[in-house]
Amino acid sequence: RPPSRREPAASLLSAANGTPRPHGTPIPLVLLPLPPPPPLPPPPPLLPIPLPQVLPLSPLPPPPPPLRPQPAAAAASVDPSPASPFEVWLQGMRRLFSPLFYSVRADGALERGVLGLALPAAGSPVLFVGNHQLFGFDGPLLVEELLRERDRLLRPMVFPPLLASESPLAPLPYPLPGTAATFERFGATKVSARGLYAALARGECVLLFPGGAREVFKRKGEQYRLFWGEDADFVRLAARVNATIVPFSGLGGDESFSLALDSDELLSAPLVGDFFRQRVGTLPSFVPGDVFVPPVGALTPQRHYFLFGAPVDLTGVEPSDRETCASVYDEVRAAVVGGVARLRREVRERDGFRDNFKRTAWEAVYDAQAPGPEL
Repeated sequence: RPPSRREPAASLLSAANGTPRPHGTPIPLVLLPLPPPPPLPPPPPLLPIPLPQVLPLSPLPPPPPPLRPQPAAAAASVDPSPASPFEVWLQGMRRLFSPLFYSVRADGALERGVLGLALPAAGSPVLFVGNHQLFGFDGPLLVEELLRERDRLLRPMVFPPLLASESPLAPLPYPLPGTAATFERFGATKVSARGLYAALARGECVLLFPGGAREVFKRKGEQYRLFWGEDADFVRLAARVNATIVPFSGLGGDESFSLALDSDELLSAPLVGDFFRQRVGTLPSFVPGDVFVPPVGALTPQRHYFLFGAPVDLTGVEPSDRETCASVYDEVRAAVVGGVARLRREVRERDGFRDNFKRTAWEAVYDAQAPGPEL
């Protein structure tokens, strides 16, 4: 019979099993076990996923070794830290050129840095003489290096327009704004025989480029040529105060600019030639062809290298002895020319960071200057 709606669930279960029971008697609840779940199918096999090919990167060279300990600064009168937007820009050019400095030891071998350079005691006159490179970035690099490493302030002898309150080429922005203020801060003096002698007589270190503006504004095909006069005037002046001459050589600056128009081509060009001739016609000249007309071209930065040669002590050299002074002059000039060749042969050709792109990438990764070659 169909179960009554009033019967409890237990009676429904009993009726479903076909078990008769008297009306009103309790029936025990029987729980039926559930069948076990069917086993899960095995997972499908994993298919190998091809990975993209990773090209191996060439390993970067190890980071630079710790810097050599620097000597304690005595009492530098000038802080080499940038003090103007122009000097900040100069610091940027220094990072771009990443200069390396070397000195010639007593045994003739090269040594990194200028700490081993044999200089007389502070207060003794020293004349640094060397080649000038295109646009003259070598001057600030040399002044900063000697000030930082040796606490020696070099007084630069500069072409007079560089210290003028207004450029003779105005409205052309050359020299760059801020040049005169920076040179004055580092004690630059207009080049002259009287100024050179006065600085040496005070026991100062002086920086002199005998080629002057003629070497700063070289013409096409004149890389690393010296344009010095024939007279040994600076030797005789230095001998009057028993000074020491330090010849130095620079490499890299003449290749850092590709010339489109040099000074001679600008002077002979229509329109602009008249402008330049009118502006520079009254400026002083120290060596033939030293016109203050900057060439036009593109910046092609190369690493800069500097070499300080063996010092030449002029004690005992008579200024009136023209033959001896001429011999010293030839010795200093030969040391400068030979230093350029030595930098090219022994340093730059071995420099693994000679390439500008590779060097700047390494320096960006390590935030340090790329090391030079092992000598």
